[in-house]
Amino acid sequence: MAMAGMVFRGSFEHTLDAKGRLAMPARFRDLFAQPAGGELYLTCMEGSHVRLYPLSLWEELEAKLALQPFTEESSDQYLLLAAYYGQEATLDGAGRLLIPAKLRERAGIDKDVTLLGKIRHIEVWDRCRLAAQVAEIEPTLRNVRQHLSTLGI
Repeated sequence: MAMAGMVFRGSFEHTLDAKGRLAMPARFRDLFAQPAGGELYLTCMEGSHVRLYPLSLWEELEAKLALQPFTEESSDQYLLLAAYYGQEATLDGAGRLLIPAKLRERAGIDKDVTLLGKIRHIEVWDRCRLAAQVAEIEPTLRNVRQHLSTLGI
């Protein structure tokens, strides 16, 4: 697996510039440079945030999806959305990433964002939208802990 030992974790608050570019935090930038040479795959399937994958990881996911029968509707729908909202990208020389307008609009991202490390990928959220999501989830934390304990976590 291309991602062995690579983990995105933590959160960082940033501001997009007027062109929609995101200055990647050094920790994440260094991780993206390791397996993928700064190449990424961006998508926004859920509509609440933009997902950033190292291109090598995205290619692994594509290989798994390619093994599914063409009649597998959920795989086909996933690929449709991933392709429609997806785009390959590269960090520029200053470590910035241009988030296309189509993805920013879908995720409701204007300027102030929070990046979340989610182990194998990064999510870019509008800061206010993420705060509302966290406030909604926090009251259910006890149930979440109970469920995770059944999984041995």
